[in-house]
Amino acid sequence: DIAYSDFAAWQRDRFGRDRTHEDLAWWKEYLSGAADPDLPLDAPRPPVRTFDGAMQGRLFSEELSTAVRGLAQRNSVTEFVVMAAAFQIMLSTHTGQSDGCIGIPAANRRQPQVQDLIGFFLNTLVLRIRVEPDETVRDLLERTKRDALNVLDRQDVPFERVVAELSPPRRLNRNPLFQTMLVMQEDEGEALGELPVSVTEVPVTSGASKFDLTLFVSRSEGRISVAFEFNTHLFEKKTIERMLSRFETILSAMCSGADRRISDLEILPSSELEELIELSEPDPAVVARALALERFECMHAYIEDVADRTPDAIAVQSADSHLSYAELDRRANRLAHHLIALGADRSRRVGIFLERTPSAVVAVLACLKAGLAYVPLDPTYPEGRLARLAEDAGIDHLVTTSALEPDAPSQHAHVLTVEAHNAAAADFPVHRPEARVSSHDAAYVMYTSGSTGAPKGVVVTHENLVSSTLARPAFYGNPRLKYLLLSSLSFDSSVAGLFWPLSTGGTLVLPDPGQERDIEAVARLVRSHGVTHTLCIPSLYRLLLENASPGELESLHTVIVAGEACPPDLPAEHARRVPQALLYNEYGPTEATVWATVHQVTDADARSRVPIGRPIANTRIFVLDVYGRPVPRGVPGELAIGGRGVSAGYLNRKDLTNDRFVENRLHSEYAPRLYLTGDRVRFRSDGSLEFLGRVDSQIKVRGYRIEPDEIKAVLLDHPDVRDAVVVGRTTARATADATSEELAQKLSTLAPEQAESLLAAIEQISPQDIDALLQI
Repeated sequence: DIAYSDFAAWQRDRFGRDRTHEDLAWWKEYLSGAADPDLPLDAPRPPVRTFDGAMQGRLFSEELSTAVRGLAQRNSVTEFVVMAAAFQIMLSTHTGQSDGCIGIPAANRRQPQVQDLIGFFLNTLVLRIRVEPDETVRDLLERTKRDALNVLDRQDVPFERVVAELSPPRRLNRNPLFQTMLVMQEDEGEALGELPVSVTEVPVTSGASKFDLTLFVSRSEGRISVAFEFNTHLFEKKTIERMLSRFETILSAMCSGADRRISDLEILPSSELEELIELSEPDPAVVARALALERFECMHAYIEDVADRTPDAIAVQSADSHLSYAELDRRANRLAHHLIALGADRSRRVGIFLERTPSAVVAVLACLKAGLAYVPLDPTYPEGRLARLAEDAGIDHLVTTSALEPDAPSQHAHVLTVEAHNAAAADFPVHRPEARVSSHDAAYVMYTSGSTGAPKGVVVTHENLVSSTLARPAFYGNPRLKYLLLSSLSFDSSVAGLFWPLSTGGTLVLPDPGQERDIEAVARLVRSHGVTHTLCIPSLYRLLLENASPGELESLHTVIVAGEACPPDLPAEHARRVPQALLYNEYGPTEATVWATVHQVTDADARSRVPIGRPIANTRIFVLDVYGRPVPRGVPGELAIGGRGVSAGYLNRKDLTNDRFVENRLHSEYAPRLYLTGDRVRFRSDGSLEFLGRVDSQIKVRGYRIEPDEIKAVLLDHPDVRDAVVVGRTTARATADATSEELAQKLSTLAPEQAESLLAAIEQISPQDIDALLQI
């Protein structure tokens, strides 16, 4: 006979032997690079660990309990292996990571002599489980079994020694190596065999939780019972109830066929799927208002209708001129006839190489009337970029001014200057052209940054444009707005500024070109024109709030921020300085026609990330995992957008279109196609969306989408550049002035001809990308 002290002495002696060192080396290799992923929490993790806990459980049906046993037997594994694999699938569903570690207890009584010995032998082990996307349930069970056997074979190495060997970063609010645990409890009824003893399981809750989440699994009278012990500072009871349902759903899916791929398994119960479908839909009242506003197929018809009803109302206002709706309509009609006479056939693309002026508004409207798609080309773009855009768009007609004509990308295009048209305008009819434009015709092509080094042209149809535009009065109401347009026509927010006011009888206010960079001048413009509505990036709006004189912004009724994350301190600043105005946070990519979700910002948003809200009319939103399955509420995933605002795709890029615009397998009745945005979001508990960042390397600088790979491609094209790295920088000193000075210093270390050549290459990037390059 031996005593527990003999076992303790043997264990101490064993630590000095080679086998222990071999085992520690195995643990080190096994856990090398292992992730300790964070589960989405209902509350921020306290700075110091807390242990307050609760228990929530359920009893599985006899059918499922039998199926689990059958799955284990058919695949020659234990029920523990089945539970461990299902648990890791559930955890990876919540974290978005395929590699994770869970803790498991080990009896550590492998020697026959200690089986009945009284004493503390228990040890904690770490089981690392990887969930591969294309593997089957059988593959996962086999690998989990193999790993579990290897881990159990080294169970007598104390957990503390493993932690000391790995030396992971230690934090006061976390356990080392893992935050979740699986405890498989024996069926005591089976252990007692034929003894005349009845066993009744009595749940006991200690009110404590050592880990974030512990899964307890037991069997009694043939049925499986599961329970989650959870930290009440991190999780709410309803969250744990949902986890239990998801765990049961995953187990059922695994039992339905061991040859099923993990990526094809159902992970959410039907009740939760229905709930997510409801979250994907816009407010029915907003949808009804948008439907009531829908009268025409094409965008220009709404502006023509306003011109018929209120011909003398001011449509466009600039510093030195204005256009009534009647005059805007007449000028656009004549220019449309002129373009048609020049051979600009329906569905062709016309370049608009103009600054933000009334003439540009006329040109845009003329293109729509003639059945042409307008392609905005910013005069500030470098010559090389303009040439690439014009060539990719297949532009054969281009509208510009005499002053801008020398810089126009006109190699393959017929150039029509505003001055030449005005001189010949009387030769063209004043009536509206009969272009027979349909809702499926392209209205415009907007170029965005591309990851391959080439910008992507997004083709937006009249149906897309009408849907996006009508959603605005449906949501914001329909006051007689005076809208201040601050963005260039080549930036997609200009679409909101052009068509929202003009389709509802409002006035479009245009600053002089470049005036948007003079914040004090913008504030004076708001006051002098009585501006009621505007849309800009949050950083620009903050500058406006900080620099406006008292009373200059008092005419504002609605301020919309978009294009970059809304800082949590902006709502309070807005409420303090412009209390009469409503503040909204919009989200939407170019591919979804400017906007897809919106949130009215309140003081409550100052405590956390400002959400991007709920879907607009005629729009559906889904949050998906890497397999295209909906993720649970609160879990991060990729945002997919469906509905009438989803564009036709990318011009001349069928491969990329097929990659990013996919079939909707979830709810195709109202949204047969989905656009995969690449944006990482999650549904909050109130049903609104929270923006978390990107799933790729794309960044935003001052509202512009920047693909670091596009900048890198331009730099690598230079013969003197061997390699380049472009990364985002968010430090306080990452300003254009500070970083341009750094760039100048670095260029000064090169030979003069090298520096000049490299600078010329950099200048071929768009102004937005140059601005980004000076901040990243």
